[in-house]
Amino acid sequence: LTDITQHRWYLVHLLRDSSQSQTNITGKPGDVVTLPCRAPGSTKFLAVNWTRPDLDPKEIFVYRDWSFDSVNQHPAFKERVELKNSQMKDRDVSVTLKDVTFNDTGTYKCYHPSFKERVELKDSQMKDRDVSVTLKDVTFTDTGTYECSVFQGQTKGPQIISIVHLTVSTGECVFV
Repeated sequence: LTDITQHRWYLVHLLRDSSQSQTNITGKPGDVVTLPCRAPGSTKFLAVNWTRPDLDPKEIFVYRDWSFDSVNQHPAFKERVELKNSQMKDRDVSVTLKDVTFNDTGTYKCYHPSFKERVELKDSQMKDRDVSVTLKDVTFTDTGTYECSVFQGQTKGPQIISIVHLTVSTGECVFV
């Protein structure tokens, strides 16, 4: 029963990777730079997660339930990163990074929920450990890379069990 609860928790918090549109940002040491990200659709957002995958921990900024969450934030980014627009108006979930250093060079990813009331478990009982989900009302802005991660037993963190690349085009969806 514990594994099922953990699977459900993570699936409810499914996040979309907005890295499909890559932007190169250049700054000099000491500069303030903006890492741009705009969420698709018209949903109000209560969460955004910015990561730099080559770091451990990889989180540089986590915002959920109208507050900043610094618990798992990488120490090099403490007190240097914040939302550009604290109200996230027009779905703007960009962040500003203060006092840029050479060590800040890297690839950053923006994740945000955009599936409220559009995602459901294919099998709510998760028989045979099936944690597949169905995405309803697919739009062009749903194009992207999706990861399914689960917590199992005493592992340190979530384990990726599936990566799906979804391309939405006129009249069809293509899964790779």
